[in-house]
Amino acid sequence: MKKKRKRADHYVKRFDGKRIPLYFETISKTLSAEGLCYDPLHKDRKILVDKRLGKRRKLNVIIEEITHAFFFDEPEYKVRKFSAELGKIIYGRFVKKNAIENNED
Repeated sequence: MKKKRKRADHYVKRFDGKRIPLYFETISKTLSAEGLCYDPLHKDRKILVDKRLGKRRKLNVIIEEITHAFFFDEPEYKVRKFSAELGKIIYGRFVKKNAIENNED
């Protein structure tokens, strides 16, 4: 009997209109990955992020895997560097307690 997949936690919509389901679930340690992005042009496309990660690491992995979804052919080192830089800014400015600057009023 085929295992029924749970409903996606979120959907990422690419520039070409393709919707990619994002799941937060436990990723097997045998895969040596904290997140996975399957080929966004394949019919079984999906993004997985390990739900056991801490807040800051989870943010970086989400950014990294979504970046892969948009730019699948970019090398891992470029995606990882971009994700780390963006994650550092978002975490430092908007996630840490009392770090939100609200000067829009």
